Amino acid sequence: MCKQNGLSLVEIMLSLFLGILLLTALAEHYLTAKSRYRHAYLLFEQGLELELVEDLIRNSARRAGFTPCLNLNLLNSCDYRRKKPLRAIEIGVRPDALSIQRMSEYFSLISEVTPEMLIVPSGVHFTTGEWIVIADCYHAEVQQVSYVRRNAGKTVLGLSKSLGFEYTAPVYLGEWIKENFFIQKNHLGEKALYYQRDHAEELTPAVNKLSAQLQYNHGLSLLRVELGLKNKDNLIIETKIRS
Repeated sequence: MCKQNGLSLVEIMLSLFLGILLLTALAEHYLTAKSRYRHAYLLFEQGLELELVEDLIRNSARRAGFTPCLNLNLLNSCDYRRKKPLRAIEIGVRPDALSIQRMSEYFSLISEVTPEMLIVPSGVHFTTGEWIVIADCYHAEVQQVSYVRRNAGKTVLGLSKSLGFEYTAPVYLGEWIKENFFIQKNHLGEKALYYQRDHAEELTPAVNKLSAQLQYNHGLSLLRVELGLKNKDNLIIETKIRS
């Protein structure tokens, strides 16, 4: 008969020790890989957020001041709420803020204009309290709808104030759109970039500074927006503005 020898206690302990070392090395490798993956994912997510922010600012800037005939900046206009002319872009109203304003691209022709009401086709839908902009090729103003009446295939919109200008056909009507980009603290107490149209929403905490300036050159307008990032880098967005 052959005598079979088992593993000695020392050999068993050595095997266990080597196994623990191997498991520890594997665990460390897993945690390192997981940390690197998470870091890479966060960088990718941040890059995607910044790309979306850049697209949003560019698209808003390209449509700044839109009315069907001329840009707001070229019209004799008034915002009676603030007793100031309407502007396509406002900078410096508050620190770290940019405002972009325009008529909606879904506009309508006004059938009849009186000082205190507008008559539009029946398919045009506005609600009481909504802010609208009225414009021809010479003037523009922002008004609030005081009432809406529909009859005889037409819609009558009452105005909260009498019109400030006499309009020449064609006269256009559209929703007044004001988009705000600004920096404020989020629920974590960190500075973040926000966007507001109907209500404010956080775009990204990766941006904690915002500055903007308008540059004019040979009849062209250029909006330059500089976003300060948490990693101390800057993202510069330059967009030509329609005139």
